[in-house]
Amino acid sequence: MRAAYQTTEAATQQLRLENQQLREEIQALRHDPEVIERIAREELNMLRPEELVISFPEKKSQKGRRGEGEKGRRGERENERTKN
Repeated sequence: MRAAYQTTEAATQQLRLENQQLREEIQALRHDPEVIERIAREELNMLRPEELVISFPEKKSQKGRRGEGEKGRRGERENERTKN
């Protein structure tokens, strides 16, 4: 009985810690401009009006061979087919 209580108490303490971390994250997301900007840039790919994005095509690893990106996409398509 005592072991079950200790296990439950430890789990409760862990959940309290997680809840506190989530509260702090919510507070930062609501009020900290740097956090809001970081999320906007990283997750939503947003830019400032004066910024410009320059992208370059991926290099092929060797002539006549597919690069890693192609193999990965092909593998994803094959996985999707096997799921269906």
